[in-house]
Amino acid sequence: MSDATQSPGATGGWGYRALIVSIALSAAGYLALSVWAGWRDLFDAVSAVGLAGTAVAFGLSLVNYVLRFVRWQRYLRVLGHKVPWWPSFRIYMAGFALTTTPAKLGELVRSVFLKRFGIKHAESAAAFFAERLSDLIAILLITAIGVSSHPAARPWVIGVAAITCLILLTLHNHRWLDYVGSLGRQLRWRRARELWVSLIDMVVQFRRLFGLPVMAYSTVLSVIAWAAEAQGFYLVARWMGADITFAEAWFIYGFATLVGALSFIPGGLGSTEVVMVGLLLLAGMPEPQAIACTLFVRVATLWFAVALGLIALPPRQSASR
Repeated sequence: MSDATQSPGATGGWGYRALIVSIALSAAGYLALSVWAGWRDLFDAVSAVGLAGTAVAFGLSLVNYVLRFVRWQRYLRVLGHKVPWWPSFRIYMAGFALTTTPAKLGELVRSVFLKRFGIKHAESAAAFFAERLSDLIAILLITAIGVSSHPAARPWVIGVAAITCLILLTLHNHRWLDYVGSLGRQLRWRRARELWVSLIDMVVQFRRLFGLPVMAYSTVLSVIAWAAEAQGFYLVARWMGADITFAEAWFIYGFATLVGALSFIPGGLGSTEVVMVGLLLLAGMPEPQAIACTLFVRVATLWFAVALGLIALPPRQSASR
C-alpha cells in the first residue's frame, strides 16, 4: 500500500501480530469445519462446478466488492472528501481482512488509514455504519423475493424490516438528536462528554448519508452488489444438482446472510452455514452436496474477501513506520 494509506503505528507490533493470529485462527477453524464436512464430498463438488464455474462464482463476488467500494466513494464525497480512487480502493479492501469480527467492526481499521486524507474518525465511522445499514436493506429486499416459499421466515424478515425502518425514522428525528445531545452536555466527566460529542458527530454525519438522493443511489448499488453474490450461490447450487429456482436460491442466501449478521458471531461463522445447509436440505438437496455447496460459497464470498484484504494490508514493517 502506498505511503498515503499509512499511519504511524497503524497496525504494527503486537496489534498487527494479534490481527494476523486472529485471522489465522478463524481460517483454521473454517478448515476444520471443511474437514468435518467431508473433504471428499467437497472435492467432488468443486470438480462438479469446474474451473469455469469457480471463476464465475469468484468473479460475481468481486463484482460485489467493487460495487460496494463505488458506494463507499460516494459516501466519502458526500462527506466532503475526494480520496484518489486507487489508494481508496486499497484502503477499502484492506478492511475486509478484519471482516471476520463481530458485526464486522474490525473493518473500522479503514479509519486509521483514511486519517491521512483529513477524514475524521467520526466521518469514516459514519460511512462504515451507513454501509452496514445499506447492506441490511439490500439483503432484506433480496430475501423478500423468495420469502413467500418459506412462511415460517416471514415474521423474522418483517420484524427486521420494521426495526430498520424505525432506526431510519429515529435518526432523522431532529428533536431526538437535540435531546440526546443535551444529555451529553450534562455529563460530569470531561472524557465522557468528549466521547458523547464524538458519537453525536458521527450520527450527524451518518444522517447526511441517508438523504433521499444518496439513499436511493446506495440502495440500488447495494441490491445489485448482493444480488451478484446471491446469483453466484444460485449457479453453484444448480451446478451441484439442486433443483431450485433463482428466487428460492436468493432467499436462502439472503436469509442465511441475515441470520449470520444478526447473530453478531464473527463473520457469521457457523450460524450462516447452519441456516444455509438447513434450507438447502429443505429444498431437497442431498446432505453431502448441501454441505459442500455451502462451504464452497463461503470460500468464494467471505474467505475470498479476507484473502484480498490481507493482500491489501501493508506489511508489518511499513505499517509501523
